[in-house]
Amino acid sequence: MDTATIAAIVGVVGAIVGTLGTKIVDIFITKKTRTQDLASQIRSEQRAEILTLRSELDSTEEDLDDWKTKYFELKEENARQQIMIDNLQDQVNEWKNSHP
Repeated sequence: MDTATIAAIVGVVGAIVGTLGTKIVDIFITKKTRTQDLASQIRSEQRAEILTLRSELDSTEEDLDDWKTKYFELKEENARQQIMIDNLQDQVNEWKNSHP
């Protein structure tokens, strides 16, 4: 083989290796960029979900406070009514004892 043919073969092989090398580097860079973009997207989605969950938690805590207030109001009313029942029962017992 003459020098020109060897030079041409070396040139073609060099071009192929260079193209493959460039393509491999491009694949790694693109993969890293996609991974970073995906990670950013996941973080954004998680932030949005956290904000939604915090809002739901605040709403649930408000509902809980309302129910606690209602519970204690009803408990207090129940205690008052129990006292009235006890007083009425005492009055009935006194009346029964005074009217045999």
